Amino acid sequence: MRSIPSVRRRILTRPLNIFIAVVIVGAVALTQQHIRTSFGAAASAFVEAENAVLSGLAEKLGAADVPDASQSGALRFGALPPSGGGDDGGGDDGGTPGAHPNADLSGATSCATPAGLELQDQDLTDEDTPWRRTGPETTFYFETTGAIPEHVEYIKKAAVYWSRSVCIDARAVATCPANAYCVTVSSENAGGGDTDGEHTGTEEGEYRVGSHIQLFTDVLNQEGVNSRLVTTVHEYGHAIGLRHRATEGLLMYQDTGEEVSPEPDKIDFENILVLYGNQQY
Repeated sequence: MRSIPSVRRRILTRPLNIFIAVVIVGAVALTQQHIRTSFGAAASAFVEAENAVLSGLAEKLGAADVPDASQSGALRFGALPPSGGGDDGGGDDGGTPGAHPNADLSGATSCATPAGLELQDQDLTDEDTPWRRTGPETTFYFETTGAIPEHVEYIKKAAVYWSRSVCIDARAVATCPANAYCVTVSSENAGGGDTDGEHTGTEEGEYRVGSHIQLFTDVLNQEGVNSRLVTTVHEYGHAIGLRHRATEGLLMYQDTGEEVSPEPDKIDFENILVLYGNQQY
């Protein structure tokens, strides 16, 4: 057996820019509340126009976590995807696989590698390995007992994203079933390091037989909501066997930040097809 760590380093957002944007939005929020109170529905068009201006301001300042002034306590940028309930593949009931709403990103309707399709955009200095396929889909359980509640929510959302692959059924559970493909997840402190997440895989021969994800709370707490989710989805990708991508700015690139989308793209799904679609079961 051998254990292979896969480390991802964070890219911090610019704190001064975020502070400036948040102060401006806070002041505007008070103004909008006064406008709504004084003028009622007639002020809606003005508020929406003002929010559009704020959106442009946030982009220029690079502040990915600027609150939407029209929504108390909400985040306009970097928000979590809506929770799909017990049937989204990410629930704690351990039961229901996802429906693959984005399977068309790879053009596949079943887990079979199209002729001529190969792994794409790979960082060849990285090393990760798939598990042995177990059926039309391969089911992975992500055990959340060692994670704090906030991280458990990110783990559930990550399960939803990766379950969109026709090859993968990812499930977040409190405890893995016996004899299942189990990925344990823990929330820890980095101890002075700057890594916000790390995956370690254990292999036997050409297949993976175990995985563990560490989410480093002290580092993640310095990041925005979107970046925390991106870190979790990224480490999930390693857990199911994906290497780092070679192109910057993507979910599976070795360095990510607040501006990166947490959703796997077409090539991520095609790479999963290559890893699992060629296996016999």
